[in-house]
Amino acid sequence: MCPNPESGGPTTHAGTNFQNCIAVLRLARMLADSEFGEQLLGKIVAVRSEAPTEVDDVVVTYASQRREYIQAKLRVSPGESAWDVMWQHFYKQYQQPSFNRGDRGDIMTLALEWTTQVANLENLLSRASTSESYAVWKQRLTLPQFKLIETLLNNLQIDSEEMLDLCKHVRVWRVPYGLDPLKSDSFESEVRRIVQGVAFPVESVFSILLGLVATTASLRTDLTYDSVVAQLNQRGVEVKRFEAKRISLSAQEQARLRQKLDGLTAQHNLLSERINRLRTGLAIETDIERQFSAQKRLEILETDRDNLSKEISEIEQTGVKQNDKSN
Repeated sequence: MCPNPESGGPTTHAGTNFQNCIAVLRLARMLADSEFGEQLLGKIVAVRSEAPTEVDDVVVTYASQRREYIQAKLRVSPGESAWDVMWQHFYKQYQQPSFNRGDRGDIMTLALEWTTQVANLENLLSRASTSESYAVWKQRLTLPQFKLIETLLNNLQIDSEEMLDLCKHVRVWRVPYGLDPLKSDSFESEVRRIVQGVAFPVESVFSILLGLVATTASLRTDLTYDSVVAQLNQRGVEVKRFEAKRISLSAQEQARLRQKLDGLTAQHNLLSERINRLRTGLAIETDIERQFSAQKRLEILETDRDNLSKEISEIEQTGVKQNDKSN
């Protein structure tokens, strides 16, 4: 369960702890040292809370130099002033000269609990990512989704094509780890799952990371892999990182690893195809329950692919490469 170190009202407590827990989940991914997120985001190299940016809850920097600006909300709904203000900040972040608006540029992530409205927003954004123009996007929207876009256009006072491009840089992270982090230990369980086999002992990692997030938020500093590992080491937690080591292998061992590598790569490619098909289906699915079910399958498949990527990387770092099938 998230500790509650701050004073104030319960809503502030829950919101602050939710935001901190979101940052901790990204730190756990950084410690796991594996590829994460959508294609080409890469490994996480830095996490910062309360950044000096328009979308400032959590800013994540990836090895690809892409950035993810996370807005963490326990609850927010269209029609509320908080909703309008949030989108104004999204648009201001999008307008910053430092924001990469390329096809594989920076992204803004709205992390919040799942509701029917959130599912509608997620579907709307998915369709934006695969629409070449506003006219095409509009034809693919349901009536409630189109009305939502109309309110956003009115709120932001921008043209429709710019609205489309803005939405291509916005993602929804449906957080399923308990409605209130003050009353649930599901965040801690998820962190332990992510760093299992990486941090020893794993039991105290969550509370240490949560304390680091709270401290560095007030100091306005980044948390990097090295700085986090140093803090964990000081508190008796060892973090193991796979180091690339060329080792001497017999011809038989090389053949065995090469065969395993080929098999893992084939599984990885198959999973990638399934993930792409599932994403394409999600972009046009209108039924809320089927969307939710498909999203859950997508999360499982992406976790499996992450694990395969790690295994492939470990084998390749021994010097073994795939069989050449060009002939």
